Parts: sequence; C-alpha cells; structure tokens
Amino acid sequence: MYTLPLLRELLSSLETVSEEEIAAAMVFLAERAKLVAEGAGAVAVAAARSGRLAPREGTTVAIVSGGNVDNGLLASLLRRNETVAGRRVRMFTRVPDRPGGLADLLKLIADARANLLTLEHVREAVALNVRETGVELTLETRGPEHAEQLRQALERAGYEVTFD
Repeated sequence: MYTLPLLRELLSSLETVSEEEIAAAMVFLAERAKLVAEGAGAVAVAAARSGRLAPREGTTVAIVSGGNVDNGLLASLLRRNETVAGRRVRMFTRVPDRPGGLADLLKLIADARANLLTLEHVREAVALNVRETGVELTLETRGPEHAEQLRQALERAGYEVTFD
C-alpha cells in the first residue's frame, strides 16, 4: 500500500542480479569483510559489484542486512569459491599397495606445502595393477600455480596425477 507509491516517486532505476551474483556477493562479504549476510541481504553488494550500475557522483552505500543464512549453504558457497579460484583441488593417483606406499605420497604433498582435506582409497571401478591402489585426494593449495607445482613434484617422483 505504501511501498509502490514511494518507489514510483523515488526510484530512478532498477537493476536485477542473478543467483550466481548473489552467491558471489555473499562469499565476498564473508571472505573480505568478515560479514555473514543472507542472500537477500547481499543483493545490494551484488548489484554494486555487477558493474552494471550507472556511475554517480558522491558516495555510494550498499546496505547489507540479514544474517539468517544456513551455515551449510554458506560453507558450500565458500568451498565452491575455493575450487573456482584454484585453492581447492581434487586429484587422483595410484600408490603401491604396501606398507608406507601412501605415507610416501603424503610426505611429498606435505613437502609441497599443500593441505590434505580428504583422502579416499579407490580399489574398484578403476584400472589398477596388482599391488597398487588408487587414491582420490582433496587438497587446499595457495592457487593454480601452487597446484601445478604440486603436480610437477608428484610426477617427478613417478606418480601419474589427474586433477578434476
């Protein structure tokens, strides 16, 4: 009853943003500003970051409101952003299925200063030689260059590495 007449009087333009832009704004706020905002509360930041707003003189303010965000959703958005930025990678390789085989691989990863998040033995649905096992690892790196350095170090040590 009150909103539409006010909008007609005061609104000079309207910009829409996508779900992806809202998610990126939520991640930006969490990582850079250390603020937690729900999707609706991050819309103004999404619009400001879109580059589609007409420049205006003076100071621009984006109102951030509402911290009612599901923790699982926010964690998922942050993990996805790390993957897109190349700071979280999944790799597959094969290791000798003998005592110390996995430890040798993990030492190389530690020496390369990558952080192991998850590790899964893969013994089925993969072509493996007798006495070897596959391993799928999720790792944190400093970025794409660091991930490539890790790959090169592992390949120099004789591992065949596939990154997802």
